[in-house]
Amino acid sequence: MVLQISYSLQLIKLVLDGLASAFTVEAGPTDVYNPKLQAQLLRSIHSHCYSWQCTGRISKIFNSFPWAVTLWWWWWLRQPNWVHYTMIGGKKWARKQRLEGVFGLLKVSACVLLSLAYACRAALLLLFYARTLAALRAQSNNCLSIDAP
Repeated sequence: MVLQISYSLQLIKLVLDGLASAFTVEAGPTDVYNPKLQAQLLRSIHSHCYSWQCTGRISKIFNSFPWAVTLWWWWWLRQPNWVHYTMIGGKKWARKQRLEGVFGLLKVSACVLLSLAYACRAALLLLFYARTLAALRAQSNNCLSIDAP
């Protein structure tokens, strides 16, 4: 119940914040989900009993969720799947989502670049020290080979 409330509040918050006017639910995702749900429920214990959850052995079973509730239910309801909704008056929200996507990409890019720089730092330092040492050796060899009068 808490997950369903949280899911709904994510939609309602956008309306209250003025980022959207309303939402309508798309029929396509529901039409895809319902046959999967009924197929799973027919393999469950609920198909073998007579109660309010089943309207007959061959008809629909009215049960909320046949899969492992803790993991799947949480995963599906952690945030709305925006493809399942049509947003009315959501230009502000769409702009905000694009900006968040760009900033997210920039953050990831910065982390990758900094990680690569840190990883390459050791190799670059070794190269720098090797060149410096070679230059110092060459300079000391030149000093020793000069003939004094």
